Amino acid sequence: MTKSLAHRQFLTQNFYSFKMVKSKTITKQLTKFNQILDDFVNNEVKIDDEDKAPLLLCALPRYFENIKDIMH
Repeated sequence: MTKSLAHRQFLTQNFYSFKMVKSKTITKQLTKFNQILDDFVNNEVKIDDEDKAPLLLCALPRYFENIKDIMH
């Protein structure tokens, strides 16, 4: 993989635009989220846990609102 600025920007865009959808299983979507995080590690980009958790909560579909409320 390339470590260019453009590639890092692409990874960052994928990270912040990640959204889960009702039509896919949670397992598949968490796998995709983890792949995005692995891409950061492979490109020597550090993402803090404090950034990962809120993004994952925001990516949850609307029918998970109860979980979001519990987490706040």
